[in-house]
Amino acid sequence: MNRNIQVSFDNKINGYIIRMPEFISLNSIEEWTHKFELDLKTLPLDQRVVMLIDTNKHEFESIQCLKNLREFFTSSSFIQSNIVKVAFVRPKSYGEPHVKSDFEAYFESVEEAYKWLEG
Repeated sequence: MNRNIQVSFDNKINGYIIRMPEFISLNSIEEWTHKFELDLKTLPLDQRVVMLIDTNKHEFESIQCLKNLREFFTSSSFIQSNIVKVAFVRPKSYGEPHVKSDFEAYFESVEEAYKWLEG
């Protein structure tokens, strides 16, 4: 079983698709946020992108994993200034699917999230 967070860039939506493994450890989150921040810093300062974050089965090692992710998304200067939309995919048991704002939405499926990011 792959325990790594996978990141790919999708030209159609001009953004990143981030796929979490079935089980997410704190160590994986820490490694990924460090590496992804370095990757983001290589982009032009004015490049606007979107993110689709698939938390898969939402099986985190601890609540600290979620806290670290939240901290990363709220403190990264690139994300704050260049990410125009973020779509999270999570099981319905962790929250009802809804569009929170023009910037942030929650879905049950990757397909629904992708369609929202295309729009």
